[in-house]
Order: sequence, then C-alpha cells, then structure tokens
Amino acid sequence: MEAPDSKDPYSFLDAIVEPHATRLSRGCVLTIGNFDGVHLGHRRLTDAAVADARSRGLPALALTFEPHPATVFKQTPPQDYRLTPEAEKIELLREVGLDGCLVAAFSSAFAALTPDAFVDALLVDRARVRSVHVGFDFNFGRGRSGTTDSLANLLQGRGVSCSVHDAVTDSTGVISSTRVRDALRAGDVGGASALLGRPVRFQGRVAAGFGRGRELGAPTLNVYPATDRLLPRFGVYATRISVGDGPTLAAVSNLGVRPTFADDPRVSLESWVLVDLPPVSIGDELRVDLAGFIRPEQRFASPDALRQQIAADAAQARVFHCLD
Repeated sequence: MEAPDSKDPYSFLDAIVEPHATRLSRGCVLTIGNFDGVHLGHRRLTDAAVADARSRGLPALALTFEPHPATVFKQTPPQDYRLTPEAEKIELLREVGLDGCLVAAFSSAFAALTPDAFVDALLVDRARVRSVHVGFDFNFGRGRSGTTDSLANLLQGRGVSCSVHDAVTDSTGVISSTRVRDALRAGDVGGASALLGRPVRFQGRVAAGFGRGRELGAPTLNVYPATDRLLPRFGVYATRISVGDGPTLAAVSNLGVRPTFADDPRVSLESWVLVDLPPVSIGDELRVDLAGFIRPEQRFASPDALRQQIAADAAQARVFHCLD
C-alpha cells in the first residue's frame, strides 16, 4: 500500500474497490464487518440492513476488508482460519439479499485511522452512508479504540443513524466464525452447517483421477478444492452430490491427500455415488455437500485393506442416508 500523499492524508482509501457495488450518489445503508463465513450471526446484520434499505429506497451494502486483518497483523495463513475467500464471501453476501459490497484494502495504514477519520473519510465521504448496522462487538479505528457507542455518537453528529445488534445465540452460545472453524477442524460438519445456515459445500469441475477407485470397486467423481481456506478435517464423509442441474444423490466421499498411495500432494475430494448415477463427463460442474463424518483419513497397508475399508465406509454412509 502506498503512503498517503501530502494533499490528502487519507488518499490510500482510494484503494477501496466496489466489485459488486451499485452507484452511491444517493447514499446507502451499510453493514460493516469481516463476515468470514457469512454465518447466521452475520445474517442478523444483513437482514436488518436490507429491510432498512428497502424502507429508504437505497441500496443495502456490506463494507468488508481484504485481506483479512488476521493476515495483516498475525501473519496467519488463510488455510489456517479463512472460511470464505473474497470472491465467495461477496457472492454469499449477495445471495442473502445485499445489493453489493465495498471492499476496503486493509493495511497497517488503514488500521491506523482514528475513529473520527474512519467515520468521516470512509463512511461519510466515500460510502455516503445514511444508516449503519453493526454487531454488538464491533470495534474500529486505531488500536480498536472505536466502540459501538462512539460509532453511534460520531454518526449521530453527522446525521447518520446507527443500529447495534445483539448476538445471535444457540444452545451452546454466541454463533461466531470461531465456532464454525472449531467445528470444521473437528469434522463436525453438521454443527458447522447449523451455524452457517447452509451445507458445508464444495463446488468444482469433475477432474480426471488415477482410476484407482474403479480398480477398487468404487469409481469416484473427483474435484480438487482450493487450499486458500480452512478445510474440514481430512477423512471420510457421508455426502450429497449433484452434477450440473441434476438431482441430489447420496454418496460417500474422502477429503484428503490419499496417504495409502502418496503420489499426488494435492488435496482431493473423491466421491463414490451410492445410487444409480447419470452419465458424467470430465469438466461437468459438481457440487458436494458434506453431511456427516465417518472416520479420519488413514494410510492402509495394502490396496486390499483399503478396499475392505471402502466397503465398510459405504455401508456406514448407506445407513446415514437411510438407504438400507
């Protein structure tokens, strides 16, 4: 990020991009946050912003930050924590009803903004906000010195309304990105899905494999997930898949690096469909929803041992899917 010039001490904010944002000439209703995962807690903010915006005849937008602050301050690699890379996050925010996103280029210079400058230079001057929605734990500005109270006071002085929303909770506690991460690391895809309000899903193009599944009596459809994100625990899962616009089919899938063969470092998701499968071609769009954890990925002493375990995994997945 370039240093600010002498004429505009906040010129680095021009790095804000609007990949999916509507024009702001009339202002907007804005919700602010990292929105990593776009989980049910985030939905309270987005739903409120959309309802507010519709009543005002204005666009409803999210202000989010890239790269994630954890990358800037903690040097944490995305594969250790990131739930939704930028493009996916923006798409999910649009799917829940927002009209677009403002993506602020996060940097040490951005983090050094005072709370007043954050409000004036970013929210008022750049985004032209008319109303703001944030969560109960929102902090902003240098050293996270800005609080929800100071935000409301600063905005009120500029004729902008501010709504602070309580946490969304379930029987365990506050729904948060941290809880989603913990569930994924444990292979608890059911728990993660409950927090997200949607399945733990992978999408990609059917890719050619090594043909070993067919040799083992379990031909698979293969995709190679992007690794710039936190992946669920490696292992075998009961899954639901669909190819293109086709029906949802019961399957069993292995997510991991195939340690029995150890000849390809890529992470793969290999799915064996447990019911009749329509014709599929390499390059077809494949969607795989992880539904239930069966066992961790492991190395087997021989292909025959793996073949026996695949049969056991399939039997367990059939019970999960109520096929028997």
